[in-house]
Amino acid sequence: MATNIQVAVRVRPFLPFEAGAKSCIDVLPGGENDDNSSSSPSMGKSVRIGSHHSHRDGHTFTFDRCFSGAASQLEIYNTLVLPLLNSCLEGYNATT
Repeated sequence: MATNIQVAVRVRPFLPFEAGAKSCIDVLPGGENDDNSSSSPSMGKSVRIGSHHSHRDGHTFTFDRCFSGAASQLEIYNTLVLPLLNSCLEGYNATT
């Protein structure tokens, strides 16, 4: 288990009054070394912002985990919280 702090980002889904709008944030697939990156299309390692403007490529930011608006609460819990909870119950620090 890693001992570093991990940073996760969740892109919120559109609100009802935003329905039909074009998103300016994309969650990109994870790296080839991450076994969990291919398990869900709603999870990745990077976020690209502003890529839908024709005059820019946008900016990409990389995190330990990124979740799109399609990610469920259960998927986020199972990916982020459950491993910490299990470590804590086994007597280890839950700091990862």
